[in-house]
Amino acid sequence: MNNKKTSTYYIGICIKNKHTLTVQARKSKDFLSCELIDYFGERITTKKGLRKRLTQAVKKSVLQDYNNRFADNKQYNFKYIQVD
Repeated sequence: MNNKKTSTYYIGICIKNKHTLTVQARKSKDFLSCELIDYFGERITTKKGLRKRLTQAVKKSVLQDYNNRFADNKQYNFKYIQVD
């Protein structure tokens, strides 16, 4: 790839608070949160690229999936996703 900002990132998702999921992109696995609920492995991308791919339709689908997954825990009602 010609884009010099494109790097290998390790991607995971964690719960920031009761309404927000955070997609973490780190250049080292060691810097991912120890509280990940899902790990997606290595990806060649940029954080800007991740944000771009999280379109409204994708966000809605992901939020719905995680809300269903945590339906038994009424503490969580995810409404937002952020890339960090």
